Amino acid sequence: MPRHIALGNGTLLVCLDRFAQIRDFYFPYIGLYNHVMGNTCKIGLWDDKKVLWADESWKGEIRYEPDALVSFAHYELPNGIGLSFRDAVYPFSNIFFREIEIKGDREVTLLLHHNFCLLETDVGDTAFYNPFLDAIIHFKRDVYILLSGCFPKGGIYQYSIGTKEGEKGTWVDAEDGKLSMRSIEQGAVDSTFSFLLEPDFPNNRAIVWLAVGNSLKEVFALHELARQKGVELLRETYAYWSSWLRSLLPDFLDLSEDIAELFRKSVLIVRTNIDNGGAVIAANDSDIMKTARAHYSYMWGRDSAFTIMALDKLGQIDISRRFFLFVKELLKNNLPFLWHKYSADGSLGSSWHPWLIGSEKEIPFQEDSTAIVIHALQQHFKKYGDIEFLAGVYEEVVRNPARFMSHYIEESLGLPRPSWDLWEERRGVHLYTSAITALSLFSASELAAYLGDMENSRLFFSKGEGIWERLKLFFKKGEYIRSLIPTSSGWQEDTTPDASLFLLLLLNNFPFDSGEHSPYLEEVEKALWVKTSVGGVSRYRGDWYFRQTDDIAEVPGNPWYICTMWLAEWHIERAKTVEELRESLYFFSWAKEHSLPTGVFPEQVHPFTGEPLSVAPLTWSHSSFISAVLRYLAKRKEVE
Repeated sequence: MPRHIALGNGTLLVCLDRFAQIRDFYFPYIGLYNHVMGNTCKIGLWDDKKVLWADESWKGEIRYEPDALVSFAHYELPNGIGLSFRDAVYPFSNIFFREIEIKGDREVTLLLHHNFCLLETDVGDTAFYNPFLDAIIHFKRDVYILLSGCFPKGGIYQYSIGTKEGEKGTWVDAEDGKLSMRSIEQGAVDSTFSFLLEPDFPNNRAIVWLAVGNSLKEVFALHELARQKGVELLRETYAYWSSWLRSLLPDFLDLSEDIAELFRKSVLIVRTNIDNGGAVIAANDSDIMKTARAHYSYMWGRDSAFTIMALDKLGQIDISRRFFLFVKELLKNNLPFLWHKYSADGSLGSSWHPWLIGSEKEIPFQEDSTAIVIHALQQHFKKYGDIEFLAGVYEEVVRNPARFMSHYIEESLGLPRPSWDLWEERRGVHLYTSAITALSLFSASELAAYLGDMENSRLFFSKGEGIWERLKLFFKKGEYIRSLIPTSSGWQEDTTPDASLFLLLLLNNFPFDSGEHSPYLEEVEKALWVKTSVGGVSRYRGDWYFRQTDDIAEVPGNPWYICTMWLAEWHIERAKTVEELRESLYFFSWAKEHSLPTGVFPEQVHPFTGEPLSVAPLTWSHSSFISAVLRYLAKRKEVE
């Protein structure tokens, strides 16, 4: 089940499913550690006959409140009871806060179950009831999660703390409407507590909070803050995010309100996946582990850089600076390129890139992932002109990687030596990687010149120009070569249509003038458009990832949000009249149609049903939509 809601403050991130149940719970970094690991923290209601746990019998909706990282959900239960939630992560402290309202004419018991795996394992956890605070505390090592709340006429009614096995836990103890009152357990533990609502009570609202910290003292203080402020935490959260959003929004001109709203949601959702330490995390949906036993809770240099470039256009200088400082620390006293991916604490992420190619030893990396970060920094400097900041990151983020790329050349081709491609699947000499490397060297040359490093500036420009001049090797007789794959008999040409070709145009990095590049792009659009009622653009012809059919003539691959938005940007860029430009609005409608009801974008969608595939929300999907909308608005001013 994709994550319908993500709520966070850059340190604490809570992801909810469509029944407002907690499914992911990250602290103290975004993406690290997940203290729920995709388990369902169940919500139920005892009505004196049976427990109704959240399932398909609950009819209702969940959505974001307008222009704020606050969610609202309402459900009508089969017994006629109405249940509503307003949820938020407090921007200023690590408190997940929920206001719960129940409407009905009988006494009911609200049940809240929490299935934690602290530090991503259920070994050695402890949970206990603290009678001094009327709270349940889960802890292990330096992670403490305090659970408490109140109704106007009292606090926790009953509780149960016990061991769990598989899907069974303390929630089973609630099947008769009563909890055991067991007050402590260790090992693989979970907890359930309840609130009692009297019939016809005029204000049947529960206020529940989860306070998170590194010590008992810290969560005690947060508990007291939540107890004193109560629902005021929600009001402050509304105010903060509404003000934050207003500070960066563009003029939406002739865009419809539903697209403008989707843009605002995208900006907020992207922010939830950015750690306060600078890491831009790809996605935080642990359901992906059911198929891969791995996740997307890592920073990739590539999609991070594209996200930062989009946010820079919105004036988010602080987020950008923290990202570049994060990259600086990754590269400091290390090899002069980014590895495959990283956790938000700077540690290496998992990888599938081998260190042995045949009998040849190799340090695996993806050159474009480092290169695009240099270009993103150059774009940042062009917008803000912050020379002191540039000087502080120049050596690690620009000079050392650019010097490495200047010499990492396949002499027989005059192009970058083999590395892994944009999609992290093929090792070779790639058109996209080569073009981005040339672009990054030009960017590095410009940044070096600003700091008076003229020797390196000349070197970077010369090497970039050399690669740029060789890019035409990838084009011949109306078709293009996406990669040259090294084999024992020479370079094998891979002519598979690939959506990355659109990125070269969008970065003003195409080796031909506009009159010459259009036929190539038109052929790629034709080859990669999904020819079902769903539509959208696949990554490349024959894409295997989450493949739903072998009919690649009809479905060359699943539709990806980022690829569809790249195509949208190309249509926007080539428009010469208002009428032509408005034709590109189709792509924004496509994005909305295939989003979750909450406005969350997945990585890809099912080519026949349009349902989300892989992870959701994906940061790069949302940032590519932001980028496309901003390009539309800029173009709209040009063609007026």
